[in-house]
Amino acid sequence: MKLIASLTVGLLAASPGHAGPSVGSAGAPGGLASACASDLSAGVGYTPGLDITAAFSGWTGHFACQSQDFSGAAGQAAAAAQWNAPNAANQSSIQARMGRIHLAASNMARINEQFPVAAAGGGWSETMTVNVPGHEGEAATWLFTVDATGLLSAGGGSAQVMANVYKGQDEVSIYTPGFEPGGSDPLGTERQRVVWGVSRSGSRSIDDTVTFAVPVTLGQSFVWGVYATTQAGIPAWTPSLDTMVSSNADFLHTLSYGGSAGVLIGGVAYDNELIVAASGIDWTAAAVPEPGAGALMLLGLALVGRLAGRRSGR
Repeated sequence: MKLIASLTVGLLAASPGHAGPSVGSAGAPGGLASACASDLSAGVGYTPGLDITAAFSGWTGHFACQSQDFSGAAGQAAAAAQWNAPNAANQSSIQARMGRIHLAASNMARINEQFPVAAAGGGWSETMTVNVPGHEGEAATWLFTVDATGLLSAGGGSAQVMANVYKGQDEVSIYTPGFEPGGSDPLGTERQRVVWGVSRSGSRSIDDTVTFAVPVTLGQSFVWGVYATTQAGIPAWTPSLDTMVSSNADFLHTLSYGGSAGVLIGGVAYDNELIVAASGIDWTAAAVPEPGAGALMLLGLALVGRLAGRRSGR
């Protein structure tokens, strides 16, 4: 790989890479999961629903990535990545299915390395119709909740989890009536994104609920989806320091669909919405139950096996 010194940003630039899965390639009903780990990156953020692997695929010999798609109501995808190098060791993992996203990332690296990072992202998409008796064909806003539970920690590093909502292949505007970001951090965007983070020191327990708002035409089919990313890395690239830092994001307890929160029609709230989904899932209720403990244990062991199989170094 050719590394180019950029005088304008002071970073090593990656060559163009190949595309991975994104909200644009996800079927509905269906979704995706991607995980990457690297001792070298451009220090970019990872927008939920976009292809996170593209940010790494130019750094030949410095990263590991894995992706998987799923389809249908009972489908699920899992991905995991791990990277070991002299001055950085990190790993990430994700499981995604309809209504639930489990993800985690951890990083330990010297702060004078160029943005070592572990990242994971994925989510689900659905084709659906929402209606309110007597209001078919009217413009409305459908509301639903997402619950977030996890733990963030930093020992000189930084970690965060971000989630958003799509209608079709576009993120939904933050100005849509009914959007409530819960206790998430302030975020300078005009899209319905929420983020929880910690930087440099301390730990943060997350137990929060977000209300997303999707504009719809009652009685007409549309595609919507929820996606999330996590990353663990360093807060700033500091070539003059030789300090080892760490960070961790543990959202294996989950981001999950919390249920329909009604419909707004002309600013008036209705709670008698009728929802018909292509997957057959009842989206008026909370996320479908998790698999049994045995199934989850087997899936966890499979992720550990994948991580072991991806061990690499410089």
